[in-house]
Amino acid sequence: MTTHKKLTALLAGTALALVTAGQAWADGTLAGSSIDNTATVDYAVGGVNQPDITSNTASFLVDRRVNLTVAELGGAATPVAPGSTSQVTTFTVTNTTNSTQDFRLVAAQDANGATTAFSDTDSFDATNVRVFVDSNGNGVYDPGVDTQTFIDELAPDSTVTVFVVVDVPLANPTMRRRA
Repeated sequence: MTTHKKLTALLAGTALALVTAGQAWADGTLAGSSIDNTATVDYAVGGVNQPDITSNTASFLVDRRVNLTVAELGGAATPVAPGSTSQVTTFTVTNTTNSTQDFRLVAAQDANGATTAFSDTDSFDATNVRVFVDSNGNGVYDPGVDTQTFIDELAPDSTVTVFVVVDVPLANPTMRRRA
């Protein structure tokens, strides 16, 4: 193998090692941040140190990652009585993105007959389903106070409490609901 081919193979192998060993993940970096990156190769040929080779600077903007986590608080289905109104189930919404986000809130009901998250069987659909943000941060649904229906400007890694409020139809006296 010629010296040129050895040097080329050495440089290619070194560059590959630098790329895979030095990967930078943008985790925790805010969207819109500018990232500048250069690479330097320090190598020797036949035990003789060669001049460092530095790449041109590569620049890019961190893109917005959209993700959230929704968790039910309480760990059990909410027991309700037939005909009851304004029954509340509480959730938290955590912004796991890298930018401040707004979130539209919509509650979905399990299909009748489906097994719910708490291993119950869904036997009815709630009516008058509404979703509200805990505007005063007390963790308790306050009618007339908690009226906001969307999450506005939730910072990265921040959490807000959300209430799903429903009315229960007059039917099946053994029912329990999960919104």
